[in-house]
Amino acid sequence: MVIVKNILAAYLRGGLFFIAVYYLITADPDGTLQLHWTWLNLYWTTSFLIAYPLLIIIRPQIGHPHLKTKSLRSKSAAIERQQPSNLADTYHDATNPVKSRLAIDAANQQRDADISLIADIFYCGILIIIALPALILVGLSHLIHHRPNKKV
Repeated sequence: MVIVKNILAAYLRGGLFFIAVYYLITADPDGTLQLHWTWLNLYWTTSFLIAYPLLIIIRPQIGHPHLKTKSLRSKSAAIERQQPSNLADTYHDATNPVKSRLAIDAANQQRDADISLIADIFYCGILIIIALPALILVGLSHLIHHRPNKKV
């Protein structure tokens, strides 16, 4: 069950990047999608459908990068929150006509989460690109290190 879950999660994480790049590879310059097989989209499809999930199953630690970004705005807001506030700051936060500090913090955290998601999708795309050669290298190293010894 864990293997099926890992395969489905790998397809979901890399699917958006796969679709976008597949469209860029196969579409004509006017934007119409022409489905014709070339070595490039065959490599891309094989890498996504076969090699990428196998690589995630063999080496599951590379499939979960957990990229977390924290912008300078969020860091400076956290430093500012750690400083003791007085009654005037509290009043100013409540009556600020533009935005309160809580709204600014929420917007900064949302922006950080969006950038982390974009970085995670890009990481999955890079894994799809290198999945086929990486799977071949992992298979060769496995064959070399786990070769049975023949006694004559």
